[in-house]
Amino acid sequence: AGDLPAGSVLQVLQSGTINRTTISSTGTWTATDNQETITPSSASNKVLVICTNHVRVAGDTEQIRGGLRVKRDTTVVWNTDGSGEAVQVRNASNEHDTMITICFLDSPSTTSATTYTLEAKLTTGDNFYIYENIVGASMILQEIAG
Repeated sequence: AGDLPAGSVLQVLQSGTINRTTISSTGTWTATDNQETITPSSASNKVLVICTNHVRVAGDTEQIRGGLRVKRDTTVVWNTDGSGEAVQVRNASNEHDTMITICFLDSPSTTSATTYTLEAKLTTGDNFYIYENIVGASMILQEIAG
């Protein structure tokens, strides 16, 4: 890997799940089964994180909202301000289904095994479902030469 130019893809890992995570109480971030672990070969390398999920926020209130974030081990690295409105519908008391994709470049600065996990939070409404159907979810991690 030492002779590859910066920006080269050094390894690609992918995981997937169709397990459902159901969140029924508001305000608490909950880890989902959508996660993957990578061990970078150099602390100067970056990790491209691509996370895809089917999600559903449901409820009988005027506004139903849910938040999503990604953690690297115990550190939030995507949605660092904690917004709880990544998925929402207003003026409709029913549900909203959508596919989400989160894609960002991270600098873990380590050669230790590093786990990325999608977390979710119900902000308003009755339920927030992650991987609601057979479409499921995936997380792809690519180590990029620094």
